[in-house]
Amino acid sequence: MDAPHMVVTHMSIAIFPIIKRLNFVFRWDAGKNIGNGHFMRCMVLSTELLKRGHTVTVLCWHVPSHLQNLLTDLGIKVHCVSLDSDGLAELSDINEMKKIDWLVIDHYGIEAQWENEARRFTSLIMVIDDLANRKHNCDLLLDQNVPNNLQKGYADLVPKHCVQALGWTYLLARTSFYSRSEKPRSGTLIFLGGGDHSAALSSLLDQLLKKTEHHPLKVLVSSDYLPLAYWQSMVGDSGQVHCDLVDPVSLYLSATSAVVRCGFISYELALLGIPAVHIYTSVVQAEVAQKMAYHGMGVALQELQLANSELLDTALQHVSSMNPKPLNEQLIPGASLVAELLEHIHEHR
Repeated sequence: MDAPHMVVTHMSIAIFPIIKRLNFVFRWDAGKNIGNGHFMRCMVLSTELLKRGHTVTVLCWHVPSHLQNLLTDLGIKVHCVSLDSDGLAELSDINEMKKIDWLVIDHYGIEAQWENEARRFTSLIMVIDDLANRKHNCDLLLDQNVPNNLQKGYADLVPKHCVQALGWTYLLARTSFYSRSEKPRSGTLIFLGGGDHSAALSSLLDQLLKKTEHHPLKVLVSSDYLPLAYWQSMVGDSGQVHCDLVDPVSLYLSATSAVVRCGFISYELALLGIPAVHIYTSVVQAEVAQKMAYHGMGVALQELQLANSELLDTALQHVSSMNPKPLNEQLIPGASLVAELLEHIHEHR
């Protein structure tokens, strides 16, 4: 009989002394057409690993300049994949310079076939995923989404020995989101995600500018959107627009509620106890948005429903009446738990 998959919880992580400093290589991409989600969660884990004395290298196609600055400040080296390469040659070069202990992959375009080839350059592979739609050859799989039906599919997608770390216990959120604040809050935070969602944001703001009871508007965009001056001119005296904030926790904490595209920001807001209208467009986003609604942390709304002013009004009114308990009162930083897992799997494999 095959051994069952190991799905870990915080309590099942044994504590062993770790003495070896490890070399980690992260494979992710970011940019206008991809967004910055892969970058952000990998940066949180990278920061934790660097604090523990490990080394981190990034392998990617391209890094937008403002993200490159963050990597440089942390002392993380970046190796770019050439346009005619699948990245394996570059991975080999990195391994030649210093033996790779862990390859961490956060990329929707990579699956078992590439990972099989990558085994030539590293003995241990971690995959960060939330789609459960392709096979992986990995030793640790992280899906930090709130427990949902999609996660049941991993049993048929990963090797039997693979450790599955599932659920928001392992949230790769920045440590600032585990802080508390009693400062007064007002208005509505708005963020539709990384990449360029200018058209959707423009349409949403047209509606929200008429709903003065939800002002001031606190709009967050990335440099991939239309220029900051365009948005500030549109919002006028009804709020303020911010672009590419390195750590937006203070902005989040200043808002009473939010309207956001469902993604990692949904978890960041939940950590801080800020209810939101969670807009979804995909099956994964729908799972997360509906779970957030189930836990009293907001309202799930399909993107197509945003055009219906009455539905948006109802959602905003519902969210305004919510007062969820901050999730950071229940959870400790997930990056430390994931780092422990990586260290212990390497030490006791």
